[in-house]
Amino acid sequence: MSANHKNSFEHSLVIGEKTFSGLIEDTVPVWPQMYEVLYAYETGENGALIEAINKLKKVNDGLNADDLQKIHEDHFCNADMLNVSEDIGTRISDEILKIIAAMDTAGQRSDECDAALTKIKTKFPSVKTPEQLHGVVEILSGITKAIADNNKSLTSKLQQSSQQIDVLHKDLEQARNESNTDALTGLANRKKFDSGLRSALDALEEDKAPLTLLLVDIDFFKKFNDTYGHQTGDQILRLVAHTLRKGLKGRDLPTRYGGEEFAIILPGTTSDNALIVADQIRETIAAKELIKRSTGENLGHVTISIGIAQACEGDSPSRLIERSDKALYEAKDTGRNRCVIAPAAS
Repeated sequence: MSANHKNSFEHSLVIGEKTFSGLIEDTVPVWPQMYEVLYAYETGENGALIEAINKLKKVNDGLNADDLQKIHEDHFCNADMLNVSEDIGTRISDEILKIIAAMDTAGQRSDECDAALTKIKTKFPSVKTPEQLHGVVEILSGITKAIADNNKSLTSKLQQSSQQIDVLHKDLEQARNESNTDALTGLANRKKFDSGLRSALDALEEDKAPLTLLLVDIDFFKKFNDTYGHQTGDQILRLVAHTLRKGLKGRDLPTRYGGEEFAIILPGTTSDNALIVADQIRETIAAKELIKRSTGENLGHVTISIGIAQACEGDSPSRLIERSDKALYEAKDTGRNRCVIAPAAS
C-alpha cells in the first residue's frame, strides 16, 4: 500500500469513526442515507450541507432521522439525474459518430464512382462498336445507381440520426429540469437556488437593477409534523409551494431552500416592493384552512414568516442570505406570521 493510499485509508477511518459517533450520540438509525450525510459533514467539503446541519443543531437539541433524510434529499438525490445526463450525452456522441461514419462512407463511394469514370476513359477512348457502347452504358448505369443508392442511404441515415439526436436533446433537457426540481413541491431545488442567486448577483453588477431575496419559513412546522404525521407535513409544504407559484411572475424564482424553508429570488424588485409581494403571499396562506385529506379533519390555519433583504453592489450570496436569515429570525422572534425587512448592508 502506497503512503498516499495509506493516509487516505487512515483518514477515512477517522472520519468514519466520527460519523458513527455522531449517529450514536443522537440515536439516529445507522441507515446508508444517514451515514452518507454525516460522513459528508465530517469531511467539511460541502458548505451548503454543513450550513444546513449547523442550522438544525442550533434549533434542535440534536439531529434526527427525519432531519437527515430531508438533507439527503436536498443534497444527494440529484446524483441519479446527473447519471442520466451523462448517459444521454454519451448517446448523443454515438449518434454524431454515426453521422461522421455515414459521411465517410459516402466519400468512399464517391471515390469508387470516380474510379469507374476513369475506367471508361481508359478502356473506351473511342466508342465505335455496339458492344463498346453497351459496355459504357453498363458502367454509367452502375455509377448512376450507386450514386442514387448512396445518396438515398446517406439521407436516410442522416435523418435517423437527426431525429434520434432531437429526442436525446429533449431527454437531456428533461433530465436537467428534473435535476433542478424538488420532487415533493415541484419548485426549483437548493441546487437551482444557488446557481440562480449567483446569476442574479452577477446581473446586478452589470445592469444595476435592484435585487431582493426572501427567506420563508413555515411557522410551527415541526409541531404539525409531530402531531399529524409527515403526510400532513408534506401537504403543508405543497400548499405553500403552490401559493408561491401563484403569487409570483416573470423572472421571480421560488425555490425550496431546505426542510420547511423556501427562498424567493426577485430580480428587478426593491425591498419595499418585495414587502408588498411577501405580505400578499403571507396573507393568502394564512387565510387558507388546512384539511387533513385522509380524515377530512380541519387542522386550522398555517402561517409563514418571511425575511427580506435587498442586495447591494458587491454582495456575495452568503452575505445576502445571512441578512435575509437574520430578518427571518426577527420575524419569528417577534410573533411569527409577519414579514421583516433587513437593514441595508453597511
